[in-house]
Amino acid sequence: MTRGRAIALLVFTTMVWGATFPVVKGALADAGVWTFLAVRFGLAAVLLAPTARRARWPRSPWVAACGVALLAGYAFQTWGLVTTTPARSAFITALSVILVPLVEPLVGMARLTWRVVTGALLALTGLGVLLRPESGAASLGDILTFGCALAFAAHTLLVQRAVREVDASAVNAWQVVIVGALALPFGLTDTAPLHLTWR
Repeated sequence: MTRGRAIALLVFTTMVWGATFPVVKGALADAGVWTFLAVRFGLAAVLLAPTARRARWPRSPWVAACGVALLAGYAFQTWGLVTTTPARSAFITALSVILVPLVEPLVGMARLTWRVVTGALLALTGLGVLLRPESGAASLGDILTFGCALAFAAHTLLVQRAVREVDASAVNAWQVVIVGALALPFGLTDTAPLHLTWR
């Protein structure tokens, strides 16, 4: 793959990622948080089930930890979107990118250097310029979304550890299956009304 194509794919992926925030916010008007997560990851688990089956269940505990952290991240993020805006949610979620290099030294995965600190500050400034979250006092949704950023940072570190022992495609498939399986019972007991609509 050429460098230009890689950059183009990265930009496209970022655009899709950014577009999910208002879409999820809109979906929550018609479904409860756990119902939405159960359907979202249930469908994803079905699509990735063939890959997971071919890879078989990895015996590494890190893969299960990846699934739990991923579910925590999306649960915090989706609950946060109930009471915060898509722009603020995107900004706070993106803080996970900055948290990773700052947490790595604490768990012995890297050394903390001035380059890392400077890069984190520059990244934070850049995120603020790009996303421009509206001003205002922090809401409960903002706090929950920060929990999402912490969970996603932990997930990134866990994935780094898991792929040392298990093929990356297997990690990806099985963690989604785990999220779908864990979200299903919560979705089945979700008391929030479900409205099927094409609006």
